[in-house]
Amino acid sequence: MSSICLIDTSIFLEILNVPNYNQHRASVLQDFVTFTQSGCTFLLPMATILETGNHIAQNGNGTMRRKTAIRFVKEVKAAFNGVAPWRLTTFPNTSEILAWIDKFPDMAGKNKAPNKHEGTSFCDLSIIQEFQKSCNLFPMSEGFIWSLDSFTIQYRENYVGDSPMFERFTEKAVKVFMLAQEEARRLGHNFVGTEMFLLGLIGEGTSVAAQVLNSQGVTLEAARTEVKKLIGHGRGYVAVEIPFTPRAKAALEMALLECRELKHGYIGTEHLLLGIVKEGERIMDLGKDRGLTIGLAFQVLQNLGVEPSTIQTQVMQLLKLNQPELDVKNRVKK
Repeated sequence: MSSICLIDTSIFLEILNVPNYNQHRASVLQDFVTFTQSGCTFLLPMATILETGNHIAQNGNGTMRRKTAIRFVKEVKAAFNGVAPWRLTTFPNTSEILAWIDKFPDMAGKNKAPNKHEGTSFCDLSIIQEFQKSCNLFPMSEGFIWSLDSFTIQYRENYVGDSPMFERFTEKAVKVFMLAQEEARRLGHNFVGTEMFLLGLIGEGTSVAAQVLNSQGVTLEAARTEVKKLIGHGRGYVAVEIPFTPRAKAALEMALLECRELKHGYIGTEHLLLGIVKEGERIMDLGKDRGLTIGLAFQVLQNLGVEPSTIQTQVMQLLKLNQPELDVKNRVKK
């Protein structure tokens, strides 16, 4: 199961290397690499941005404050422009803010811990509410608040919702997962990675994703050859239950994000293909300075001369021309 991580103010201050708030920066950066390699999706709440800005404006002399503020502005703008390693959370609407305000008196009046004579600030309350909202938005994921504060760090939830994960996918997408497991067994591997997803998408043969890959000249035989070059044969014995790799789980999360961005009430093969491509592009951007490796499906596509931008364009074109995959039992929750 992949993870959704909300970045708390204490962590963002360390990442930005804010003087007097950077004592744990080395360990925080190491944790960041570990979380990224495990396929974690980072979310930056608006409350974190506002509270971090307040700390910067009250810390040190004018020269120091300005230099730190410039770093802050650069990172926040990158998040707004979609080029940062973290995404912005959805800005709360009026009804959400009013609900949070109603909870604030009780949270402020109650001590955060037996040994702390202070209540929960409105910023902390906002981050906690954003956490709970994210657990509902990403029902396939474990959610947690990344924090150095002993109070907010306790918020971690393995939220699965009220229906099995695969009921959120179309029948063709579920067939892709079954084919992916068969491909893993064929190669003698005890895991299903993005490369197995890709083979499953090609092998299914009739879906939107299969049409796009076929139009790019990607055949099952050629893709299998590239996969074998990258991972070879396993030891032969394969367990009954074959787990997804962290990178495969991250691709599923990206597929869910693509589904929501397109305002689709299902997750189809087109979203899975887009998820594989977007996850690969994300890791390529992050990996330049952090030594990260991209998913194997993305490598296979590159080796076969397929341009990610072409895949995205063709998926969108097919969705406009054809009826989307609506053969799904339950719609993704809004």
